[in-house]
Amino acid sequence: MAALLAKSSGTGVPDLHGFTADDAIVVRGARVHNLRDVDVAVPRGKLVVITGVSGSGKSSLAFDTLFAEGQRQYIESLSAAARQYIDQIERPDVDLIEGLQPTIAIDQRVGGFGPRSTVATATEIYDYLRVLYARVGQVECFRCGTPIRQQSPEQIVEAIGRLGSGARGAGLGAREGAEEAAKAEGVKAMLLAPMVRGRRGKHDDVLSEIRKAGFVRVRIDGEVFDVERPGEIDPKRTHDIEAVVDRVVIRGRGAGLGARGAGKAGKAASDADSRLAESVELALKHGDGALIVAYAEKFADQDVWHDAVFSTKYACPKCGTNLAEIEPRTFSFNSPYGACPACEGLGKRRPLDASGVPIEDEDFEDCPACKGTRLRPEARAVRIGRKGIHEVGRMAVGDAAAFFAALAWSDAERPIAEPLVTEIARRRAFLEKVGVEYLTLDRAADTLSGGELQRVRLATCIGSGLVGVCYVLDEPSIGLHPRDNARLIAALRELQQQGNTVVVVEHDEAIVREADWIIDVGPGAGRHGGEIVAVGTPNDIAANTASLTGDYLGGRKKISRRSERRKVARSRAIVLEGASANNLQDVTATFPLGVLTCVTGVSGSGKSTLLVDTLAPAILRRLNGASNGGPRPAPFTSLRGVNLIEKFVLVDQAPIGRTPRSSPATYSGVWDEIRRVFAATREAKRRGYKASRFSFNTPGGRCEACAGQGRMKIEMNFLPDLFVPCNECGGRRFDRATLQVRFREKSIADVLDMPAEEAAAFFDAFESIHRVFASLVDVGLGYLPIGQPSTTLSGGEAQRVKLGTELARVEAGSTLYLLDEPTTGLHLADIDRLMNVLQRLVDRGNTVIVIEHHADVIAAADWVVELGPGGGASGGRVVFEGEGSGDRG
Repeated sequence: MAALLAKSSGTGVPDLHGFTADDAIVVRGARVHNLRDVDVAVPRGKLVVITGVSGSGKSSLAFDTLFAEGQRQYIESLSAAARQYIDQIERPDVDLIEGLQPTIAIDQRVGGFGPRSTVATATEIYDYLRVLYARVGQVECFRCGTPIRQQSPEQIVEAIGRLGSGARGAGLGAREGAEEAAKAEGVKAMLLAPMVRGRRGKHDDVLSEIRKAGFVRVRIDGEVFDVERPGEIDPKRTHDIEAVVDRVVIRGRGAGLGARGAGKAGKAASDADSRLAESVELALKHGDGALIVAYAEKFADQDVWHDAVFSTKYACPKCGTNLAEIEPRTFSFNSPYGACPACEGLGKRRPLDASGVPIEDEDFEDCPACKGTRLRPEARAVRIGRKGIHEVGRMAVGDAAAFFAALAWSDAERPIAEPLVTEIARRRAFLEKVGVEYLTLDRAADTLSGGELQRVRLATCIGSGLVGVCYVLDEPSIGLHPRDNARLIAALRELQQQGNTVVVVEHDEAIVREADWIIDVGPGAGRHGGEIVAVGTPNDIAANTASLTGDYLGGRKKISRRSERRKVARSRAIVLEGASANNLQDVTATFPLGVLTCVTGVSGSGKSTLLVDTLAPAILRRLNGASNGGPRPAPFTSLRGVNLIEKFVLVDQAPIGRTPRSSPATYSGVWDEIRRVFAATREAKRRGYKASRFSFNTPGGRCEACAGQGRMKIEMNFLPDLFVPCNECGGRRFDRATLQVRFREKSIADVLDMPAEEAAAFFDAFESIHRVFASLVDVGLGYLPIGQPSTTLSGGEAQRVKLGTELARVEAGSTLYLLDEPTTGLHLADIDRLMNVLQRLVDRGNTVIVIEHHADVIAAADWVVELGPGGGASGGRVVFEGEGSGDRG
């Protein structure tokens, strides 16, 4: 049997089951976090699952050892010139890692995605879409809808001439009040040839080209300079550079006068027109078919300058509207050339008051200017197959296939369009493979769940075609219905069969059973873990009685269930009717009180929309009053039964804090109590220290070098920022004097480093403190340091911190708890513990509703609501509602 114990804490097999650095990634002496001098081999080119109870050290091995060392080696491989911008990365606490391939982490963190990131941008689909629309899209006038055609130089001259007569047909946006002044005094204007548009660099070659062409002035970022003295150009910023071809005064059609000829009043108008025509031709020549007219309007006796763009390529024949050249960046909401100026490409903004100031207490709404599309009107007016790029973005991944398949191309378009559509189709197919075909292409990345985000990243990696890489994934099955497990496993296999090593931290039984090799970490959590309990094939692990994972795989242990279900009283229930947000199709659902209810369904079926976006805010507003704020519920028609509960608690996976200063101790409120304990010690009183001295958020007792954070940020420029321990305090957060105060031989920093299990025993004489930490132990977080920054917690850990905090409160029942996938990140043994906690909550007279896919949770529920039958447009309906049968899921 291959599942022999690997070396751990000085015991095990020294040859690592026959693996060497030639065929495996060999780790020797790993001591990161709770790992206990671990030796282990990870077979290369295989699908390897690292499993074990929560807090056992799985992520410490996979991410903080393997991936961290891979990242460090990558930085070391850079040139000295590149490394000068990057501080040295500390090597993981490990004796040796041999045979390590380049590593890529596919985790659940939103970091790296901004507010403008979408499913399409994250997978590069949008990049190909932008090129497709720029090259073969049919341009229409965004004002009148007329197809846009090219303008001739003669038409451009005529449109410029209309400036002098005050006409606005050219779409130049002149103020109507300036018309009479324009007729009398003429319009001052400059004819500019655009040379650089929105590009970084010093552009010395462009300035040289302008000089050689004989031009004496240049406009740089809106300011006119002598071409010989252009001023300092910052190479790190984007710039617009135009050659000043001519300066003119225009007094209407047939009266364009060059500046040098303005004083010759008797010169024939035809000569002036000829001069203007020549300047237009010259500007178009140097501007590659584009021309900018900068013209002045009188406003309060001041010249206010505006730019008008002309092009031999794009101009409306009906209303005269001119467009700049259609480029890929025209469709980018990350660029000022494509983003809606009202919302800056975000697609949403807060409502404005009468004075135009955003109302901070109001929810964000779709931008009224772009209607949530994020784009300028020029970009929205370009069409392929009668659809704008924003309309394609609103399609679900699965629905987009039919649209692209139906497109027909002309002979001239085909060589350009077909390769682009092929790349779009490939990436779209990868998203289907990982089970997120229900997502729309324009879905914001920061609204995806951790599991969805990771599967989108997985699809991107499959599409990259990289070979010889070690991918490290963090529970990609999170949020995935068991129906879709086969597709996820196939995607992982495809990534592995491309010639890569795929290391997956995972608890899902289906994925664990499909692994080529399993590394079981344990036996417990925190200080009770950090060892390699067993390694081998799934069959080896299932037969290993020393492995807790093996006990569940082999059927020797099962998640416990109640001997009989609770009786459901339909007359005592909360009933939500007419829910219609997103894909919900006029849903009515019943949630009986005093029982455990499970809401399930395939990914994208509408579970979170029904409960988190509709039911939860509706109940909160009914209990607290609409005037007390809170998010506005999604549309529904009626809600009954809220009067039967006294309190509502939403326990979701949102972060418990957004800065490293937040932690389980601060979130639960127990940190203030602990600071008071230290302030009451004899040494603190002797020194005159108050409770504020033991705060890392305010000056006084904290380390000022790191401002009490215990670590310093290293900006990596082209890589995610890194954090390293503070050199001054060594990560302890406090200054030396504060650390000299002790309670039971422990400093305040020692307490922050304590796992919840140890802290519960340490403060057993303080009931209010002990109760909180004991509750964290009850929900499976006994291993978690109470001062661990909240930004490093997984979604499941954050949710259990919230649940533990609520359990520590003294309550008398009649509370409704709503939990969003509480088994996220939990081993089967931890799920058993969690279910016992939830059942106890119900036994105390409360109601618990869980959104869940796990078959054992569904089987343990007293009442089940299933949405479906599919995801996206195929879902949004109640397909089952009734008492649990024990065999659903």
